[in-house]
Amino acid sequence: MNVIIAPHPDDETICCGGLIVDLLKQRKPVHVIFVTDGRFGSKNPSLRGSNILVNLRKEEARRATSVLGLEERNLTFLDFPDKGVSNNIAVKKRITELLNELKPDAVFYPESTDLHEDHSSIGVFVDEIVGNFGRYRYIVWGEKKGVPKLALDITKYYGRKLAALFQYSTQLGGLPPQIWGNIVSRREIFY
Repeated sequence: MNVIIAPHPDDETICCGGLIVDLLKQRKPVHVIFVTDGRFGSKNPSLRGSNILVNLRKEEARRATSVLGLEERNLTFLDFPDKGVSNNIAVKKRITELLNELKPDAVFYPESTDLHEDHSSIGVFVDEIVGNFGRYRYIVWGEKKGVPKLALDITKYYGRKLAALFQYSTQLGGLPPQIWGNIVSRREIFY
């Protein structure tokens, strides 16, 4: 079992979309844990903080992960409040319970040095929970440093990853595919 811990709906696709497709092609099971509800992730002030946005982001996550090949039964939404992860012992407790239940061989999660507070807090929690075996960290916000543990060439899955990313219309602001093609890497890096 491979577990991907996403602080917000879209982080799993941004950092692990190609990995998800690759693992599923190898018939290796994948489960995604979405930690927060993403309620503050909108440039639209009328949506920000609303249950409407929470529901939209969940639906986007379901569609995006479906494009990557995941079934809904392999998704867990913890629904902690966006920007409410730091020092929240309930978050750590719930992630611990799920990891004990799922018994993963590998866990993919944000680096504790990520510049987004939700990401770095989750990174710290998971560092404390998971031993060194099977630990792979990614960075969404910030500079990637050091020697990667895994650098996956996702060229053959790039189109699917972009198609999945475009399911997150509340996040991408309607940019055309050619723009995102310039900024989304064809390699996914894990430390």
